[in-house]
Amino acid sequence: MVTSELDILLSETENEDVMIGFINASAETVWNLIADFESTSKWIPAIVESKTISSDNEHIRTLRLDNGSVIKEKLLTLDEKKRIFSFQILESPLPLAGYRSTMTVYGLSKEQCYLVWTSVYPENTPDEAKKASKAIHEIGYAGLRKATEKS
Repeated sequence: MVTSELDILLSETENEDVMIGFINASAETVWNLIADFESTSKWIPAIVESKTISSDNEHIRTLRLDNGSVIKEKLLTLDEKKRIFSFQILESPLPLAGYRSTMTVYGLSKEQCYLVWTSVYPENTPDEAKKASKAIHEIGYAGLRKATEKS
């Protein structure tokens, strides 16, 4: 089991953040939740609705937040074999248009995995937007643990 003090590692540079978080659930369980492009509301509490519009290999998801704000994201990668999921923000109430995020799930054992969540920011992204993004990572990570770990 992973202790709460050691379950998240963070690394950051000017235009990139990397979060590594350990989850006491199988990689398959965590991947199945992340890979469902409309499931975000199941593991990020501030997202109350997620809808996807798909056309000719393009998938755009609209996320409605509990404060009424809307975020639009484009699916970039969904690799079932390598368990890699990436998207780009198209519209956001924060100045994050062009932000790209990649989530990769790695198995450690039958009942434990780790998530590598990388964010790449466009040049000149304000620090306030980066801080909000990091907070979403931490909330998302906690939500993934809550949704996938057995009590």
